[in-house]
Amino acid sequence: MNLGIRTILSLTISFVVFSSCEEQTTTAEGSINLQGEVVLKRIDSVLESSPDKPEAIVRLLKSVPKTDTVFIGYYEGLLDHLNPVGDSSIYRRVLSDWEENALDKKDTVARAAAYSAWYTLYRRNNVMDSAYLSANSSYTLSLKSDDPFAIASSLQKRAVAEYYLHDYYTSQNTIITALRYLENLDTEEANKRKIFCYNMLGTTANALKNHQQAIDFRLKALELIEDKSFANRSYYSILNNLGYSAYEMQDYEQAMQYFHGVTDYDSLRILEPALYARSLVNLGLTELANNKKDSIEYRYKQALQIRDSLNAERSMPRSYYFLAEYYWAEQDTAKALEYVHYATEKANELGELDALQDIMILEAQIEPEKAPALMVSLDSLKEQLAINERQIQDKFARVRFNTDAYIAENENLERRQLMYIGILAGVLLLGTSVFIIISQRVRNQKLRFEKKQQETNEEIFNLMLTQNEKIEESKKNEQKRISEDLHDGVLGEMNGIRMVLLGLNEKSDEASQSLRKQAITKLQTVQEEIRTISHQLNDSAYEKFHNFIVSLEELLEEFCTAAGLEYEMHFDKDCDWDNLPGLIKINTYRIVQECIQNTVKHAQASRVTLTLGAFGSYCEIRIKDDGVGFETGKGKRGIGQKNIKSRVKKMNGQWEIHSTPGQGTEVILKVPSGITENEVKFAPADR
Repeated sequence: MNLGIRTILSLTISFVVFSSCEEQTTTAEGSINLQGEVVLKRIDSVLESSPDKPEAIVRLLKSVPKTDTVFIGYYEGLLDHLNPVGDSSIYRRVLSDWEENALDKKDTVARAAAYSAWYTLYRRNNVMDSAYLSANSSYTLSLKSDDPFAIASSLQKRAVAEYYLHDYYTSQNTIITALRYLENLDTEEANKRKIFCYNMLGTTANALKNHQQAIDFRLKALELIEDKSFANRSYYSILNNLGYSAYEMQDYEQAMQYFHGVTDYDSLRILEPALYARSLVNLGLTELANNKKDSIEYRYKQALQIRDSLNAERSMPRSYYFLAEYYWAEQDTAKALEYVHYATEKANELGELDALQDIMILEAQIEPEKAPALMVSLDSLKEQLAINERQIQDKFARVRFNTDAYIAENENLERRQLMYIGILAGVLLLGTSVFIIISQRVRNQKLRFEKKQQETNEEIFNLMLTQNEKIEESKKNEQKRISEDLHDGVLGEMNGIRMVLLGLNEKSDEASQSLRKQAITKLQTVQEEIRTISHQLNDSAYEKFHNFIVSLEELLEEFCTAAGLEYEMHFDKDCDWDNLPGLIKINTYRIVQECIQNTVKHAQASRVTLTLGAFGSYCEIRIKDDGVGFETGKGKRGIGQKNIKSRVKKMNGQWEIHSTPGQGTEVILKVPSGITENEVKFAPADR
């Protein structure tokens, strides 16, 4: 198998694999490449072992692999073994099968590649109108795949067809469009396409008689060629074209330098015989124009021999014509007429009307007696060529119109799709905005409600606290009033009675003395009882709890439930909390109450924890919340903290407050567990 085709197949397989999946592991890529190589080896093996290659091709068509990754490469491998020139029935059979399978698979890339292969068939058989239509179909399908490299490749083929149909301006514009698709691609294959484009621009410029522009384009192509070794066909093809542009500008010395740059490499005759033969002919033309005729006959005949061996029949009329022109210049009329007749016969056989025009003009010069008839035939030929050219151009104009209409329709469809997408995006954006606005308003209303509810709760708590304080104050006032009444009223009267009774002591009878003693004893008992009641009401009774722990739990429940806070309480069950001195319990109770009030008012907490522990000679009480906290070292202490400090100092205790912004607050209270009530009562107060 030809190395170039194998390389193309490998690149094609890699391209299809990359298009079908953007992320492939190294193992997966190796598997796909191996699969392609297996297919190629199978084709080679079958065709090498089969005596009837066309029949083997037909058999191979029945086993086309289903895997998309080797689909295109399989057909290209088959076509590599077939000659599209001459009897191309099997070649056409492969192409038809390729196109049909691609259509069944709805594989746009494969269909575009199939049309590109049809172009190759028609191009090599010089059926340029069909070549143009195939290239244009490949271009239209490539637009759907949105692959700039494939689009540029199909445009290059269409430009070549347009050139051979003498539509030079259109060909030039097509090549420029192809270059635009390639300008942002930076791969080896894209660079080769760019070289081809600049070389083709030189060819169209040359056809339009802009020879200096043609040279500039081709020099630009040479700059893009990195490998200028003799094996690089593009390099020598451009050298040949540069020589022809210099020849057209009548710069024969420069032209011969370019042509010698090609023909001096004899190896090129093996590697690229068609290019080598073309350069030999061009060098001969230049030497003839420069009146250097020593090697012209040898060069022309060598080129003719190469073309004959290649079966390049369409080049034969021109080869015979150049030999006839040379012999006419050498005044060898017999040989000139001989090769003119060869050229005429071959041109008529192949329908090479362009070559036939030049041949008829030369024949009229050699045989003047036939000139009138030849001129009439020449006029008729030119008219026929003009008609044919107009018909082809009209046909291609319709094709281009339909293609442009198709492209315009696609662009309109894309614009409508973009418009619909824009409208949908706008509606979604509007809907999202409305949703966000409504959600934000609902959230703000909820926050305002929660804030209002919190303010209301705080007012309720403040009212409850004020009410409790008033109740406590009323209780104390009432207790004090009762104490005073007992002390000043009842006890005073009892003292008076006691004094009266003491006055009866003057009576000495036994009965009076006995009664007096009994009354006095009874009054003393009542007096002591009243004194005890008075002291209890005025001092310690209101400070003694029937159950200290239950009172704290009720306090927690009352405040936390009203504020919507979670709470928990832990206490040392081994400690008899009710036996603590009353004033320690009441002061502890008031401190806990103050801390809970501060939590509700300021902390914005969700949980409060109260912990009571007994540790030998002292008790420890911890009140902790998970609120916003504050920086303890900043700001002034409020009345609440001053009251706590005062109560702690009265109990000869200690207290600490720990708080950090965002991490809650904890108050730790330590008081002696064995302190007497008198010690509590007479502890120094804050000044």
